[in-house]
Amino acid sequence: LYQSSNNNSNNNNSHNNHNQKKMIKDKEEPLSLLFQRAVMLQRAGEYHSSLQEYETFVKAATQLQVDSSMYAEVLCNMGSIYVKLGATATATATAADPHTQEYYDTKAQDYYELALETQSQDTRTTTMPPPLQIAHVNLALLSLKQGSQTMDPQKGYACLQKAQYHCQQVVGIEGKEKQEVVPDEHTNGQPIQMAKKLLTDINRMLEQMR
Repeated sequence: LYQSSNNNSNNNNSHNNHNQKKMIKDKEEPLSLLFQRAVMLQRAGEYHSSLQEYETFVKAATQLQVDSSMYAEVLCNMGSIYVKLGATATATATAADPHTQEYYDTKAQDYYELALETQSQDTRTTTMPPPLQIAHVNLALLSLKQGSQTMDPQKGYACLQKAQYHCQQVVGIEGKEKQEVVPDEHTNGQPIQMAKKLLTDINRMLEQMR
């Protein structure tokens, strides 16, 4: 996530700037280790421990005033963990898990949207990294889930429209450039293909409700 600086120390930077750069460089390895450890725990299914590492990473990065667009992947990963936890949670709190399925789904949505928001503020690139493709698809799935749980036709229609929007964002990038495919259990490893399939179903449902 961090890129080491290749500048030599023989330039004429001020003493304060030198100390600031040194502070960031000193923090570079710990942040990298935090990220690696969080990913390893996530892959091992240690979701709560992984979240703690990611939260520590975000806190440290914020203190260093790192541009949040530089760690959008971290926010996406946190969203994916909450999706996973929500899949096994119940509708009501239990002694084993004080949080409900709605709580996990809301947290997932919040982190995905935060990741997308930070990336939209990054004017250096117009591409959509694979983690953000996954964020859009999972947000579409969460919207469809919310729509299926409401008895209000207007809310259900709004959820379908939101899901449609997120799928369109992913489908819209197809053909613009060669996109990297990153496996993800919730999108079957193919965010664009999953978005296209969902969009077909969503458009049909919207047409039926009109």
